[in-house]
Amino acid sequence: MLISDVFPDQEIEELFCQLRSVNAVVLAVSGGADSLAMMYLFAHWRDKSGWPGNSIVATVDHKLRPEAAEEAEFVAKISARLGFRHEILEWNEFKPVSNIQAHAREARYKLLRELCKSNSVSHILLAHHADDQAETIISRLIRGSGVTGLAAMRPVSEINGIHLVRPLLSVFRSDLEKYLEDQDTPWISDPGNSNAKYQRVRIRQFLSSENLDTSRLLGTAKRMQRAEDALNAYLDRFVSSHVTIRYGSIFQIELEPYFLTPCEIRMRVLVFLINRLAGSDYKPREKSVTALELKIQDGPENAAQVTLGGVVFRWSATRLYCWREIGRASLLHQTISPGQILDYDNRISLSLSADSKKEYLLRPIGAVLPGFSGMELDKKIPRAAVHSIPGVWDKQQLLHLLIPETVLELQYLGFFDISFNPVLQN
Repeated sequence: MLISDVFPDQEIEELFCQLRSVNAVVLAVSGGADSLAMMYLFAHWRDKSGWPGNSIVATVDHKLRPEAAEEAEFVAKISARLGFRHEILEWNEFKPVSNIQAHAREARYKLLRELCKSNSVSHILLAHHADDQAETIISRLIRGSGVTGLAAMRPVSEINGIHLVRPLLSVFRSDLEKYLEDQDTPWISDPGNSNAKYQRVRIRQFLSSENLDTSRLLGTAKRMQRAEDALNAYLDRFVSSHVTIRYGSIFQIELEPYFLTPCEIRMRVLVFLINRLAGSDYKPREKSVTALELKIQDGPENAAQVTLGGVVFRWSATRLYCWREIGRASLLHQTISPGQILDYDNRISLSLSADSKKEYLLRPIGAVLPGFSGMELDKKIPRAAVHSIPGVWDKQQLLHLLIPETVLELQYLGFFDISFNPVLQN
């Protein structure tokens, strides 16, 4: 690599030093200036620091543009030159007509997480930079976001056990491009980045035309992150003190302390429950959460059960229960084969030994429990909640409940590395 005065060695060290104790990373590289520069900078840091870990460069071909395959090969050649293993991940699923950028982003993260899981990698490096952060803040202001939205992107966040690391959030696009020019390296310009039909492009053009001080927007994000951290600390205390998980997948809350909690925290508790039980990282609309919170406040005589975001809420005068909605049965019926690693409903991670003699079906137990002699469950829990508990089936026969209390029995069937989400952490 060629010497550049844009990023001195000490600055590069500060960008990546948090990874010193990490054993393996995936770098998401599209071929654009930001991700290519990240790859070069990481390679420089790796070689200078002597970092001994494993690194994989991944390029996602969304199959949306014919030239995408050629662009992925372009990244592959540079990756090889820099000493990286390279993987091309293809999005071969049906492409929706509307909101294609959001669907493509979701598919991209899913493919990257799958690559991580199959290679025992816990960290993904993303090349979001300071200009991206500013655009995100403006976009969320337009949507009327609150504290969470205006906190924008974090330097490190987590999705389903995978850490998303954004080392370039303090770096501006112009510096990344200058660095690549110093490396005598071209980059790919995505035509979508200049198409004004996309809101983000219009925001970018607005920020440029008004000559706004982007650093002030970055300061706003940091202040909102501090406020978000304070609110989440309050949420964590409430959850650890007043939320109980029954059988790994049913939440139970006493309503007296819930009603004594400020409204903002009550709303966050409901969102927390939905995210954990539905295995989703996307928050439901605030309007829907507000309506649910008001119904709970009104008491059971008004509405004792509501379904929101794939989660069923049922309450009495003193207690709230919530559990995974099982109406969409196809989403909750998954087969696991010998040697397979599976995330069941994005809530339970488990593996089946390659030595297992058969495959098993994972699905809710439904109404089969009265005839199942495996274990006695708390009769105070609503029957519909009990029906949502997942089980391990051999065809039509329920073998065991898929809950923390049966881990030992599941191991006898050949299951291992079993971990349950939701967990009582924010």
